[in-house]
Parts: sequence; structure tokens; C-alpha cells
Amino acid sequence: MRDRLGTATIVVVLVLLVLAPAGTAFVQSPGHDATSGTVYQTNSGLEVTLNDDRRIATVPFDGDNQFQNEGVEIEATGTAAVAVNNNTFEGDTMAVNQIDASSNDITFTRSDGINTVTVDSGTSNLILTDVGVDDGSTDLTIVANSETNVTINDVPDTDGVQAVDSNGNVIAGDTDTSDNQADLTIPSGTYDLRLQDGPSTLEVRDLVTKDLVQNDTDPINVEIQFFGSEGAVEVRNTTDGTIDMTGLPADERFSVSVDAGDKYVQRQIIIPSLLEQQTAYLLPQSTDIETVEPRFILEDPTSQFDLERSEIVLERPLKINGSTQFVAVAGDRVASTATTPFWNATNGIA
Repeated sequence: MRDRLGTATIVVVLVLLVLAPAGTAFVQSPGHDATSGTVYQTNSGLEVTLNDDRRIATVPFDGDNQFQNEGVEIEATGTAAVAVNNNTFEGDTMAVNQIDASSNDITFTRSDGINTVTVDSGTSNLILTDVGVDDGSTDLTIVANSETNVTINDVPDTDGVQAVDSNGNVIAGDTDTSDNQADLTIPSGTYDLRLQDGPSTLEVRDLVTKDLVQNDTDPINVEIQFFGSEGAVEVRNTTDGTIDMTGLPADERFSVSVDAGDKYVQRQIIIPSLLEQQTAYLLPQSTDIETVEPRFILEDPTSQFDLERSEIVLERPLKINGSTQFVAVAGDRVASTATTPFWNATNGIA
């Protein structure tokens, strides 16, 4: 009679001895050699595809959400996909391609100092670096098939940051980096972006003297209304002519209504974004300056203008830092009555 002790799993380990010339030693990291096209999938549904042959760790996962190999960590809490290659793991930059973050954000990290970056839907390809604000070098190369949101971690706490393309155009910005993150909304396109110190204040200046409008005893009241999807309205005041815009959108159009007392004409201004213009100009009340109060009538029999979105913006040339620039000095949205759309301006135009 044979005793039944239970079920046992027998693991057979084969040890291969490879002969090598005398004095030669081979040390190979634990793992396996994977070929291009191999797909690794986390329990959360993140798929990581190899675009190059590469040695991969025996277990290239850390928890349910993260692929991990050779200091590279790629994480998503649900269904997502990305392709990696040798340039993902080696060199001064970290390249990832064929990104699909349409359902869940993907976070990329490499342990050798390259900044952690999170992207959402719209991003297709990325090349990441060790970010340095105001160092003049490219910090992020991105291909965006549509507008996309990118969060860069471990940036310095400055007054705000701007992402500037290779032609010097400001593409995106964040007015609050106190959490050491730059949250950027990137329009569709291909960009080599560098980060620079960006504004987080709106200045209120005298249109004639260009000085900051200051009033220690009677603060200037400023109402700021953003025209983005959330339509935020902020009411703030100042005694030194500067308005703290920290935490407010840097890349949305907004209107500014300024009441600086009887020394200045009360006016409303539409500014394209804080990235493009950081000053609201006020016209002083003076007998030496002729002011007008025009009414603009918009006749639109074909209904080509959206009454909720149409605006009239008045710009004038100003000497700024030695060059002439056209800046918005007044503006408002088109309003409507039962019959005729119109815009009613009570702003002084110098």
C-alpha cells in the first residue's frame, strides 16, 4: 500500500555550462531576451510594446498598474498603450511612441534624473529630458494629434512657467508651480518646447505714463472673467497696481473690468491670454485728454456672428521696451436685444 502525501510540484532547473576562453567571465542580469513586437500587459490593462529587441526583467511589473524595467517606470490605472525602444532606456533623453492615453492618463518616469511626465489623450510621441527652466535648451519634444494636457513634475517653484516652441512662440503656460508641477495644455501639432519663467501677475498701468496705477487708501477693484470652458469669475483688488493671477488659467481669453475711482475712466478690456498680454491699461480722467463714448452697432442679417462668442476688441500701438506693439486697451462681448445685436462701449479711447 502506498501512502498519499499530497500533490507536489516538481521544478526542474537546467544549468547550462558555457565554455569560454580562460580568463573570460560572463555576468548576465536576471531576465529574458525579448524580441521586437513583444507586448507586456499590467493587470490594470496598460500594454507596453517593444519596438527593439531587449533584455527584460524576469518580472517587469511593480504592482497592478506599472511596467518597470531598467529604471524606467510606465504607469496607468486602466486601459492604455505605449511603445518603447532602446532610446526609452538609454541616452540623455527618454523616447516613447504610439501613445494611447485616450481612456487613462499615462505617467513616464526614468530613475536617472529625467523628469516624470503625465499625459492624457491627444499625445502620440514624447521625448523627455532633465528639465531646466530658463536654460535655453529643449525640455520636451511632443507630437500631439489633438489638444492634450501634459504635467511635468519636479519643476522649480517660480512665478509661473511658459512652454516656448523653437520659434519663440509661447504655446502654453501655468501660473502656479508651488506644487513643483507644470500643468500645460498643448494644442495639436509637433513641438520642441523649452520652459521659461512666466508671468503670474496682471499689471494695471496708466495708458499715458505707463506707470503702475497705485492707490494706498482706496484699493482698485478688478473683476476678471475667463471665457474658457469653466467661465471662472474672480474679483480681486490691488493697491500697488499688480493683480495676483496664481492658479488662474494662463492660456484662456479673459475680460477685465477695472474701477480705479474718479482718477481713471472705468473700462472693460478683453485680453487674449496672460501668456500674450500681462497689462491692463487705464485712461486717466483729465481735461487735457479728450475721451469719447462710442456705441458700435452690429447688423448681422445673415446671422454669421455667434452672439454669445462674438467680441469687439480695440487695440492701439504702444511703445513697450523700445518697440511698438499693438495691445488691447478696450473691448467687450457683443450683446443683443430682441432685434439688433450691439456693443455699448463707455470706455474712453485716447
